[in-house]
Amino acid sequence: WLINYATRVGTTVAPGDPADKLVVKALMNGSQDEVLNALDYLRIKCDADTVSDIFSVYSNNTGDIKDIAYYVLWLMLIAGITLPTAVRYNIE
Repeated sequence: WLINYATRVGTTVAPGDPADKLVVKALMNGSQDEVLNALDYLRIKCDADTVSDIFSVYSNNTGDIKDIAYYVLWLMLIAGITLPTAVRYNIE
């Protein structure tokens, strides 16, 4: 999916940090399927640096995307990553 996204936005996928940045770009600007795929990737990666991006997706969406973003944030919380107060108390 990331290669398809990269092609669609006119770039390529390089391993490591550039790919992670492209995932965050897809999270913020992608289609619904691309956002869901990005959330799935970030769920597995469980990187504290992406909390604010995931929280932004949670705050600015509805339905499945909002629910899945919340689930990813919850998984990060139980993994020991500190979340912003708004996330812990479900404040929007």
